[in-house]
Amino acid sequence: MTPGGPTADPPSAPGTSPAAGPDAGAGDGTVVMDERLRMVPADPAAYRAAHARAEAALAAARAGGGPVGFAPLRRVGVGRLVLGDPAGARGPLAEAVRCADTPRRRVAALVNLADAHRYDDGGPHRGPTGGAPGRARALSLYRRALRLARRACPELEHFALQHLGKHHLDADEPDRARPLLLAALRARRELGDAELIASTEAALARCGGPPAAPGAD
Repeated sequence: MTPGGPTADPPSAPGTSPAAGPDAGAGDGTVVMDERLRMVPADPAAYRAAHARAEAALAAARAGGGPVGFAPLRRVGVGRLVLGDPAGARGPLAEAVRCADTPRRRVAALVNLADAHRYDDGGPHRGPTGGAPGRARALSLYRRALRLARRACPELEHFALQHLGKHHLDADEPDRARPLLLAALRARRELGDAELIASTEAALARCGGPPAAPGAD
């Protein structure tokens, strides 16, 4: 999969993540999924080095006094999320949502921001809106992203479905997760992207029940 997923936008973080779709990025190292199907760096040292450069670039852009663009905001936000700081990720990702100049960019940033709320359920960087309030906020953002994708950029619908499905998995709601993930899987099989298909099948495996056969609803 090319950096940046199916969007033509600049990459968002120092790594790539097929399962994250719009979360894909570029630089040193790669993003992989942990046992909870959440983004983590494959090579933490390389990822941290690339992220430090992204942080420095954003700081320089802010110091310049001009408007800060979508790409550096999203890149830093996703980088913080991957490195285990979901509370710190929310600021730049919320800015990225506000300054997104296309529906594709807004969908991508909404999914990223929702992930930053969903991931905030423990750890040293937990913010004041983590836990149950964070899950509620994440659900609202995922639904907003899905509505926008369906209306304005249907090629990103499967990413919103995938992340919304994983949200319901985290909430121990497999019956709600499964139809969303099956819809994502159908779309990804049509695309023929093996990595995306595998990521959705991994999420479906956590739902229980029989595996989804090709063409299954």
